Amino acid sequence: MAIELISRVTTSAVSSVSFTNLSQTGTDLIVHISARSTTNQTVSDLQVKANNTSSNIYFYRGFYATGTGTVTGSFGNNYATEIGIPINGAYSDGNVFSTSILEIFDYSLGAPQSSYTLLSATENGSVANFNMMRTTGYFDLTVAITQLDFYTNFAAGSTISIYKRTAGN
Repeated sequence: MAIELISRVTTSAVSSVSFTNLSQTGTDLIVHISARSTTNQTVSDLQVKANNTSSNIYFYRGFYATGTGTVTGSFGNNYATEIGIPINGAYSDGNVFSTSILEIFDYSLGAPQSSYTLLSATENGSVANFNMMRTTGYFDLTVAITQLDFYTNFAAGSTISIYKRTAGN
């Protein structure tokens, strides 16, 4: 098994980042996100779409925890028009960037329902304001994923890196 960087973007203050013509020689995609939004909120939303598709093809369920406690709640069992990832907004303390890892399995097969898993963490200056979210789901697509689009009001310095994982010895 090998992991190879496909592309990395460090943003200026933009509202979207697109990765097109994704290599189809891998089995899985691993997306590392270090992002902050300029939206006037403590926690904002980063939206991810595959193949520029805005229909209800993203099925998800997950759980989250806030502060120093254990699991605070769960959500999902729904279809949505995108994958939502919480990130630090403009009202977060300091210049803290959120960290997320999105893994998309079998993205190049064109098989229905390529699954994904997401781990995201936001922090607002103290442990009491720490948030963690774990989501799993699938893309209800019948074609390979060739494009990923990310939407939010990105703060300058946000970075998205996409890696492909290939099977092997």
